[in-house]
Amino acid sequence: MLSHNRILIGLALLLVLILTLACNPNPQPEGQTPIPTLAPAATLNPSLEATPTSAGGAEASPAPAGGNADNGAAIFAQDCAGCHGQNAQGGGVGPTLVSAEMKAQTDDFFRQTILNGRAGTAMPAWQGRLTDQEIEDVIAFLRSKQ
Repeated sequence: MLSHNRILIGLALLLVLILTLACNPNPQPEGQTPIPTLAPAATLNPSLEATPTSAGGAEASPAPAGGNADNGAAIFAQDCAGCHGQNAQGGGVGPTLVSAEMKAQTDDFFRQTILNGRAGTAMPAWQGRLTDQEIEDVIAFLRSKQ
């Protein structure tokens, strides 16, 4: 009888463990904060609207003249959709990028966010990993979805 009770307790603990893991299929990376939504456009960081500068403080090179939304879709699917969803409508970690608040943002806001990430969030900096043209392509893709 004692052995039977131990088996039942063991099975109950195993069931609790399985349910605990199954109920949290997308845990946040350690040390990063989830981004449920962004603040309204009026409260976003105004310093991102300033003239872009490089890491040394000098003015950055001007952005390429326009992007290709089709190329941006492929880049977005590979590098961004995991957090922001396939159609940029938000995912488990990243917010929607096609809301009215996001539509109101300038291309430079998107450019600086992609280049430098967002402090205190899971948004990484893509500077050095994406070219200027690839960033413009992603912005063109986002604008095509808005």
